[in-house]
Amino acid sequence: MKKSIAVPALAVFALIITLVFWAALEIGVRIALYAKTGDKAFLTYGLVTPVSEDNEVHERIYDAEGKQLYWKCRPSDNPRNPVNRLGFRGPDIMARKPGVIRIMCLGGSTTYGLGLPYADTYPKLLQEALDREAGRGRFEVINAGFSAFKFKEIISLYEHEAGLLEPDIVVISSVFNNLVSYNDENFYYIRVEGEEGNQLARWGRQIISACSKYLLLVKTFDDLAQKGARHFLRNFNWEQGAASIMRNTGLWDAMAADLHRLFALAIDTNPAVHIIVVDEPMNFIDYSELAPPMEKAYQVQRDVCMFYDNVHYVELMGTFLRAHRAGQEIWNASHYDPIHLSREGNALLASIIAERIVRLY
Repeated sequence: MKKSIAVPALAVFALIITLVFWAALEIGVRIALYAKTGDKAFLTYGLVTPVSEDNEVHERIYDAEGKQLYWKCRPSDNPRNPVNRLGFRGPDIMARKPGVIRIMCLGGSTTYGLGLPYADTYPKLLQEALDREAGRGRFEVINAGFSAFKFKEIISLYEHEAGLLEPDIVVISSVFNNLVSYNDENFYYIRVEGEEGNQLARWGRQIISACSKYLLLVKTFDDLAQKGARHFLRNFNWEQGAASIMRNTGLWDAMAADLHRLFALAIDTNPAVHIIVVDEPMNFIDYSELAPPMEKAYQVQRDVCMFYDNVHYVELMGTFLRAHRAGQEIWNASHYDPIHLSREGNALLASIIAERIVRLY
């Protein structure tokens, strides 16, 4: 009788010890990754659903032949994330007022402010910087950036809607999206081969995927297996993707042609328009592999801008890299994302653009 009682008790005790051990590992991984990155999301991973600062796509715009031209957001009165009736991020756009200089910010997710509340986006911070420099009511800034926009979507948006708002100044920050194709496989880490024909491997992958949604320990081991110790925190294979960009010989002429089209469209709509083209800041310090394609793209921008008297090129990278080296939190999640800026990075961008605009007026 004693043995029959002792065996279940021992099994329960062993189970408790095992659970405590794995719980300690899970907690340890969360604390270690938070200490490494400063990202509090690791502490609550799988326990809470992050509040999204992004908007749902509401409307897709098509041409007469049914080809999608661009997309916009769902209007929202959320004070942290307002979207106006036109589907642009920010408050409603009022009728033009005499003496007010209208500024249109065009770009992709870095202009939109992916992952950030509206108050932390660079167009909003640009509005605040200009209000401080020139007084309220002198300038009006419109955020016309949308995630994943390339030049072709920006051109279509400007042709059908943005240009009709008659901006006096157009600010363009769009580089990286124009270097890659949608869902570019060159940026994805390769999964373990042979799973397709192995039922056990597929079941194992499904279990790992399900556990990874809630257990950071499982996700970390899975990422280590797929990406290696050096890059396991990264969301994309930036090295492989950058090499693919550099092999694309026709890319640079296409980018230059799109810039010429966009400039010509803006100038044709308003011959007096000023166009400000800025580097899209990229974290070359932690992601040096991205420097060659991005620097080549910056040079394409510089070369095209030289053809136009009312197009002004603003070089940013030196300022941003110095700030990052000095310890400023320029990028929002530099441990895995080299592109999207933090509020601090957007404030720096806004201050540089504001200075250039004030000089123009």
